[in-house]
Amino acid sequence: MQEPLSGSAIKSSSSAVEEVPLFFTSAGHTLYGVFHAPHHERKKPVVIFCHSLGIEHMVTQRMEALAARNAAAAGFAAFRYHSRAHGDSSGNPATVTFAELVDDACAAADYARKLCGAVQVIWIGVRFGCLTAAEAMARRRDAAALALWEPIHQGNEYFRSAVRAMSFCQLAQGKRSARTVDQQLKQLDTDGMLPVIGAHLHRALRCSAEQVDLERSLLNWHGNTLIAQVQRRPRLSASNQRACSLIEQRGGKVTVALINQEPAWSMLPLVQPQWTSKSMLASTAEWLHGLE
Repeated sequence: MQEPLSGSAIKSSSSAVEEVPLFFTSAGHTLYGVFHAPHHERKKPVVIFCHSLGIEHMVTQRMEALAARNAAAAGFAAFRYHSRAHGDSSGNPATVTFAELVDDACAAADYARKLCGAVQVIWIGVRFGCLTAAEAMARRRDAAALALWEPIHQGNEYFRSAVRAMSFCQLAQGKRSARTVDQQLKQLDTDGMLPVIGAHLHRALRCSAEQVDLERSLLNWHGNTLIAQVQRRPRLSASNQRACSLIEQRGGKVTVALINQEPAWSMLPLVQPQWTSKSMLASTAEWLHGLE
């Protein structure tokens, strides 16, 4: 286990929360993380954030930081990290598989638990990170609760949405693609890489993640869950409602937050590059408070 970066502890000006940038290891890879120390030294579960992929990681990382600071202010240690080949972590994006993303999530949870002495983990998945968090939970027996921020329900859903966003962007520029989404994904399988907005899709990750299913990963989960839907609709989508119902049928408690926004997940807006939502932060903070 590597030590935090020397002299790197900083204070958030907004809440005086101590944040420690650091590096840790996962299967020989050096990964970047930020530990948010809790205000109150109480033995609560540690909050682990599992980020999304590609441009979505950039769009949502500000919200992860704000939510982590809120959690620390409420007495929960929180840990944000970059999976291998993402952000400031090492790794080759062309070879990363879904199983390795789950490995990194588990390594982050183990490292964070050692830092703060927590016995249990509260997982917060963001978009594709919901799949990562759910599969990491299925491997372990230390989950206290789970929050799903606008979850991706099937692995292939992420790849198709990234390709569609690229096609829409090209169409807006007057460049109509002659290939369908399915044809472009087939090209990805053939060439090994496909450019999308702000990133590339890689065959290794697509092949290993396209059959991943959120409901299947959560088959044995019946704990306290937050489903935060970020869409402009007055009720849960069919997939989110099904996930909610299945967890409740197993005896789990589900809190629903309807966030009336429609962020551009797959592209960076020109005016506000990173998505923020006071409603999402408030709903997540209220849910965490209810866990105590």
